[in-house]
Amino acid sequence: MRTDLIAQANTIKTQTTKRINTLVDAGAKQMKMYCAETDNAPAADSGIFAGGVGEWAVGVDYKKNDLFSYQGNLGYVKQAHTSQATWLPFAVGTESLYGARPNPDADGVYSYTYNMAADVGMLVSDPDDGLIYECIQAIPDMLFKPHEIPAHFTVKSD
Repeated sequence: MRTDLIAQANTIKTQTTKRINTLVDAGAKQMKMYCAETDNAPAADSGIFAGGVGEWAVGVDYKKNDLFSYQGNLGYVKQAHTSQATWLPFAVGTESLYGARPNPDADGVYSYTYNMAADVGMLVSDPDDGLIYECIQAIPDMLFKPHEIPAHFTVKSD
């Protein structure tokens, strides 16, 4: 009986994973089309689609608004260029090349990632103080952590 239940649970888990991956791929495809057709950056909360795009790589000719995955997060290209090992995404000095869209955790909290965007209501964790902040004013390019920009974030109260 127990073996049957475990097998059934494993089957359900496999089917669920396949469905999630299908949805992530479909969402990534829609995000790519949106960025290409509108010339807009991906939405601040689009990091959930990181698994549906290819990994960032050195030596690639990227076009504006191309999407990629880097360290589990969704990224996009701000201006056309050929990627280089010294121009890593989401790093100081590459703000004009790449934008970040982090993948939220199971509770819907986004880990602060350099050069990410935040929309009003988004929850962002700050690695310096461990607190969760709520975005109160949208910001397209976060070059500072939430605790450093109080005009955009307030500590989330339970």
